[in-house]
Amino acid sequence: MILVMMQTTEYEGGQERKELDRLLADVARGDQDALAGLYHRTRAAVYAMVLSILKNTHDAQDVKPEDRQLLQTALAALSQTERQVVLLHAVTGLKHREIAEILELPLATVLSKYRRALRKLKEWMEGDDAL
Repeated sequence: MILVMMQTTEYEGGQERKELDRLLADVARGDQDALAGLYHRTRAAVYAMVLSILKNTHDAQDVKPEDRQLLQTALAALSQTERQVVLLHAVTGLKHREIAEILELPLATVLSKYRRALRKLKEWMEGDDAL
């Protein structure tokens, strides 16, 4: 139901939501241009995600548009499902329960994958190769 609402133009920001969905799908397939477009549209959300991982405003502010390649590399370290969960939550602002419905996964699985993905991203950003 949520997915259908997201795809209609009558849903608030319907066209924008469609474009974000397309970009997210392309990013999940490894499209670098889609990641650049997604980053451009969602810089504030990306900053918020980085801040939630680093817990340091100075370090989070150092993330610039030219760092999108680093972000793509970090996201590539995640499984496809982990990447989808993180991007859907951080970029589109969907709640974990909504993500569970869209991906047809139990809520506990979505929460677990989200926590695991954030831990992996944090380790990657700190230079830990133990991913």
